[in-house]
Amino acid sequence: HILLPVLFRKQVPQSGLSHMAGRYGDWCMLTPPSPVPISFTSAFSYILNLEQFVEMAHAVGESQDEETYANLVAKLKQEYHDSFWNETHYSRPQLTSYALPLYLDLTPLEQKEMVEVDFLNLLDSSDGCSCPRTGIIGAKYMPMSLSMLGRTDIALQVAEQIQLPSWGHMMYNTEEPATALWELWNGDIEGSGMNSRNHHMFSRQGLLSTAI
Repeated sequence: HILLPVLFRKQVPQSGLSHMAGRYGDWCMLTPPSPVPISFTSAFSYILNLEQFVEMAHAVGESQDEETYANLVAKLKQEYHDSFWNETHYSRPQLTSYALPLYLDLTPLEQKEMVEVDFLNLLDSSDGCSCPRTGIIGAKYMPMSLSMLGRTDIALQVAEQIQLPSWGHMMYNTEEPATALWELWNGDIEGSGMNSRNHHMFSRQGLLSTAI
């Protein structure tokens, strides 16, 4: 009964979700395009955590908590949309900026179809690569958002790519074919610093096997 209100007061600044703090955001994304702002991913994660709390409250029969935080989630979803919507897209027009709002199902009906179409169009790029041009957060929620839209066919296309960036590139590049998931999309050409060859950074791709 106490933890969530305290967490809320500490994490969300008075200036709102658009100024929410974070550290890494959509980490390890190849650029261009530029990553979404850290506040975009931080606010998404916070709303998602609250939704999970609502589910837990329901599961244990805490109906008052369930109602209280369900109302808070609805309020924050509206604030998220108002804070990051730029008339035609969220934040910056790239995969993560579409995948996260779609996963939270917070886009108003009047904009939802446009968001869905633009999201799918980004995976039909001019170079013919349906590549996951995201960091670790976008890579986690992009396939799940595609599944929610009933487009597991596109999720499968993404999983089958071998161009950079992709999971297939890790396995089928000619320089250093992987036997495990890498920490970086381009681990074969990066230096020896933060560049593990056995890392869970992009392991959420395994969800595709249950989503498809």
